[in-house]
Amino acid sequence: MEDADRPPVLRPAVRVVVIDDADRVLLFASIGDDGRRFWYPPGGGTEPGERADDTARRELREETGLTNVLLDAELWRRRAVVS
Repeated sequence: MEDADRPPVLRPAVRVVVIDDADRVLLFASIGDDGRRFWYPPGGGTEPGERADDTARRELREETGLTNVLLDAELWRRRAVVS
């Protein structure tokens, strides 16, 4: 079965906007398949049964080593189909 024929997979995820005391925002950079650079905040997929705030803390710990983080309110939600 080709990828285009497969139904989308639901993958709940959390991204965290990290702002430091100097009002700087933490972003990671990567290179897409087209060779262009893109920027994105830390975060990732939610484990089964995991709450969004627990995902945020786990992902921050795994990706940055940050453990003593004050989480504030949710900023937005979106749905995206990524191929």
